[in-house]
Amino acid sequence: MSATEMQSGSTTILLVEDDETVRDALSLMLERAGYTVTAAENGLIAAGLLEDWQPNLVITDIFMPDGDGIETLNLVKRRWPSTPVIAISGGSPMLRIDYLQVADDFGAAATVAKPFVGEQFLATIAQVLAGGAAKANL
Repeated sequence: MSATEMQSGSTTILLVEDDETVRDALSLMLERAGYTVTAAENGLIAAGLLEDWQPNLVITDIFMPDGDGIETLNLVKRRWPSTPVIAISGGSPMLRIDYLQVADDFGAAATVAKPFVGEQFLATIAQVLAGGAAKANL
């Protein structure tokens, strides 16, 4: 899909998620809510898409091979500083670092822990896209 095709239509969202099942489910939910979704399975692919395309919103998982969500967040903030980023993660019981807090510290507009309720997630997206002043951490 070209950058022009990605920008036409409704609000554009870049969804970066390595788990194919989660990526497909979130894409479907977002499309049903009226958003135009471009999906990438890792941060490396997302970086290529962001070379010449500015989505209205980026939603990124934290733990991914080939470019994690913190790297993706930093790239978006450098390349498209006005584009909000929502970081999502199921976390890891073996890690003692709260990576959603790290994403928040690096400028994520919101952080959402998996699993989450679809309606709450859509409300968070709407709040972020509306420029909500408060962090919407679910």
